[in-house]
Formats: sequence, structure tokens, C-alpha cells
Amino acid sequence: MAIKQDLVQKRNELEALNVKLKKVREECLVEGGDFDLMKSTGLDGDLQKRVNDMRTMKTKQDALGAEVDGLVEALKAFDPQTEPALEPVGMAHGNPQAKSIKSLGEMFVDSKEFKAFAAEGGNAHNIKMNFGEHDLKTLMTTAAGFAPPVVRTGEVEGYPVESIGLFDLIPKGMTSQAAYTFMRQNLRTQAAAEKAETAAYAESAFTWEQVSQTVEDIGHWIPITGAQLEDVPQIRGIVDTDLRDGLRERLDYQLYNGSGSTPSLQGLLALTGIGTEDAAAIPTMDAFYKAIVNVQKNGFAQPNIAFCNGTDWSTVQLMKTDDGQYIWGHPADVGPMRVWGVRLVSTFRVAQGTAGVGDFSKMLYAERKGITVEITDSHDTYFIYGKYAIRANTRGVFVWKRPSAFCKITNVH
Repeated sequence: MAIKQDLVQKRNELEALNVKLKKVREECLVEGGDFDLMKSTGLDGDLQKRVNDMRTMKTKQDALGAEVDGLVEALKAFDPQTEPALEPVGMAHGNPQAKSIKSLGEMFVDSKEFKAFAAEGGNAHNIKMNFGEHDLKTLMTTAAGFAPPVVRTGEVEGYPVESIGLFDLIPKGMTSQAAYTFMRQNLRTQAAAEKAETAAYAESAFTWEQVSQTVEDIGHWIPITGAQLEDVPQIRGIVDTDLRDGLRERLDYQLYNGSGSTPSLQGLLALTGIGTEDAAAIPTMDAFYKAIVNVQKNGFAQPNIAFCNGTDWSTVQLMKTDDGQYIWGHPADVGPMRVWGVRLVSTFRVAQGTAGVGDFSKMLYAERKGITVEITDSHDTYFIYGKYAIRANTRGVFVWKRPSAFCKITNVH
């Protein structure tokens, strides 16, 4: 076969293979610059067969490119001054200097229209010329061209989570036992009074009861691969922080809502012996004041913290006078987070319509064991798969020493 004829045939084969490979790459490209060969319509079979087919086509592409380069060199050996008029191909194989391509500017100044324009001294109003396709078929943009490199920053935005509120404000203590046990006086009949000289003294009555609240275990875990831990050191801190914060978030939730039935901790709203005020028929602020008086009267304590659902609290913050003035402070200022002089915690961890006040010096969180983060590959089949289980847990109990020092408010509106 003649060299030129053979060269044309090989270049056409190479062009067809290039087109097929380009289509496969475009079909398989997924987000992040990765490739999914199972998405290609030009390949068939399972993943391994598709990988082998891609390797075969790449080997054939390299071989055809080498053949084209060899034939071009052979043709030049016969006639160095003659460039073979061959069909263009899509990929650069052969001598890159084989075809001299003029730039758009060079074509412009060499055109007969521009030369006529220059000959007339630039007096023509405008000139028009057609450059044809001239390698301008595809507009080079960041979407269809050379994408700029993008380097990810080290910033990590966490998932939105409500901050810790009441739990950070309550007293904390320690216990070395599996339960926190203490004595609480449950009857105090005080009969002390004046008496006549010959009369008997009045008899008082005092009794106590033993109260025991069980220490509970609070924890969670996540699976993670060894490669993830090794290749992304930052993930260690993220995991450690998320696991630890998750425990504190749960404790903050249980402080309000815990049922007290093991393994749930005893929360305030389900606590036996606390006061209750109904806000259904009275203004919210009146209900808060009545709850404060309830604690003062029945628990002989002075409330130091109040709490309220965030949506209900927004109603308070937006209260206005008859002439439209905001009662809880101007919108340009931070409104006071206090009710009747008592610090208030706005939270979405209590149900809408529920609030409360209390003297939180009359309770504490007793910790049996601090927060511990542990890692192991001994879970299930994790060792042979190179995976780890990371666990965080703590043990503690909410101790309510004087339930009557707290009051729940219902039907807040």
C-alpha cells in the first residue's frame, strides 16, 4: 500500500478511536473529576470488563499514534519539502510542526479586504471578511476548555445545631457510686410556741427519706476507615469534637425532657413534686410572675433561671405598647433576656407552649465518669476491612434535691 494511502487510513482509524474514547470520558465524568465506567453506553459488561476494554483502546490508540508518526517521517524522507494533504485528526500525533496555522490576527492583516482598506488610506467606513471555520468551531471557555485549578480551603462548616443552654448554667459535681443517694427531709411540723409556766411544750415532728437517683450511661459511636484517619488528619479533630458535643447536646435535652425511667435521666418537666402554673387565660409575663411566687411560697427558694421555647419567647420580644413602641427594647438593641429580674434561656429543646422557672442551686449534675473517646478495630469484621469504631460516652445523673424549688408553666402563648 502507498505511504500516503496507508497514512490516511491509519489517521482515520485513530480519529475514530479518539472520538469513541472522548465519548466514553464525557459519559463517565462525574462530580469531583472522577469517572464512573458503568455510565458509558459505548462499553458493556461488568466493571472489570469495562476497565480491560479501556486499557485495550488506550494501547491501540498509542500504537496507532506511533504508526502515524512513523509514516509521516517516512513520507518526509522521500520529499522533505512536501507536506502530505491528509485528513485532519482530533488528537495531536505525528510532527506538531507539520501544519502551519495562522493566527486570527495574521489572517486579518493578510486578507485582501484589509489590504484594500489600507491602500485607500483607511477611508472606508467598515470592512467585512469571512474567515470560515478556521479552527474556531469550539469556543474555549472554562466549561469547554481548560478548567482553572481550584484548591479547597481548610475551612469546615458544621451542621447547624442548637447551642448548649441550660446545661452550661447548672451546678456540676462528682459521684463515685453507681447511684447518687442522699437524705431529704419530707416532713417538718414546726410547733415551737410560747407556753404558760405550768403548761407543756408543744411537740414538733421531723422526718426524712432516703432518695436515690441512678447514674445513667450516655454515648454514641461512628464507623470510619483507617485510610480516612490516616489521609485526613483534620478529620480526627472533627470526629472528636462532634462526638463530644453530641453528648452535651443530649444532656441539655434530657435536662428538660428526661422521663426518669432508666436509662433516661430525670428531667425537670417530668419531675414529681414541682409546681405548675397555667398561662392559658393570662398574659405570659403574668404566668412567669406567678411561677416565681409559686417557687417562693412552696419551695421557699428564689428562682435564678427561667426558660422558654424560642418561638414563644419571640412573642414576648415583639410585644408593643398601644402606640407601637416595643416593650422589650428597641429593635436596634439586644432585648433583655430576663423576666422579672430572672435570667432567661430561650431554647428549642422544650416544646412550644412550655416554660419554667427554678432555683437551680437546689439541683446538680453529678458526673460518675467524664467524657471518654475510644477507638477500636475489634468490632464485628472491622479488623479485616481496615475500619474503626470510635465511641464517646459519659456517665452521670441529674440530682433534684428540692423539687418544690421549681415550677413548670403550661399553655404559654
